[in-house]
Amino acid sequence: MSIKTRNILRNIGFLLSIPVLVGAFVFAVSKDKGSVVRAIEVEISNANLGFVTSKNIERSLMDENVILGYSEIEKLNVSALEEKINSNPWVEHAEVFVSSSQSVQVKLTQVIPKLRVQRTDSTANGYYLTDAGEMIPLSRNYAADLPILTTERAITTAEQRKELVDFAQFIEQDTFWHATISQINLDKNNDIELVSLIGDAN
Repeated sequence: MSIKTRNILRNIGFLLSIPVLVGAFVFAVSKDKGSVVRAIEVEISNANLGFVTSKNIERSLMDENVILGYSEIEKLNVSALEEKINSNPWVEHAEVFVSSSQSVQVKLTQVIPKLRVQRTDSTANGYYLTDAGEMIPLSRNYAADLPILTTERAITTAEQRKELVDFAQFIEQDTFWHATISQINLDKNNDIELVSLIGDAN
């Protein structure tokens, strides 16, 4: 076979292989675009608290139409999903991203409360306070083991809430006071009463 003939056959073979290569490329791209969510993985840094569980987060994502084996990766609005999870009052901070294995990854930290406040006029008006004096609702799923402050009225300012948290933390961290005081009461005149574990002395 002459060199000219071989060149012609090689060129024909190359031209015939182009549609095959293009088809394979288009198939790979279309397959990648059609990639669906294969898993949801939730990592909670302080999982010792029980305000939020992996199941809670999975349900939140499902409410946003993140369905395993169905939802397409490219159509996910990751920012909206992250915003949804961060709107949970018991979530301090959350990050959402999609891994190369087509799983939706959620990394979050739960809010850490420091004091439980209970209104004496209603059992429905209880809440937690954080270090900064921010109000966090109680949870039906989990009750944190914290100092309790009862009050006859609403505590309206963040400054006062922060002062009460600091006061409760002082008692909690002091060996003597922690072993002596069972409860903190705040009356309508802003006077504080400490309820003793020993006898009836307040």
